[in-house]
Amino acid sequence: MRSTPSPTSWSRARPDALAATRGPMASFRIDWAVSEHHAAAIEAVHFAVAQVIRQAGGHDGDYVGVELKYGW
Repeated sequence: MRSTPSPTSWSRARPDALAATRGPMASFRIDWAVSEHHAAAIEAVHFAVAQVIRQAGGHDGDYVGVELKYGW
């Protein structure tokens, strides 16, 4: 599991066995401690598939997520 430092992070995946089939990936995440009991986060990810996946009909992908938490 990858952890992302707060409050901001920008990373590009390093070449490894998974990247050889998945392709390069870039992500951006912001975490915000709104108050003692509330937290928020937004994350955006883009990944480019490797040629072998593209030849099989795959394509690049994007993901955007928003997270709101309440804890007591």
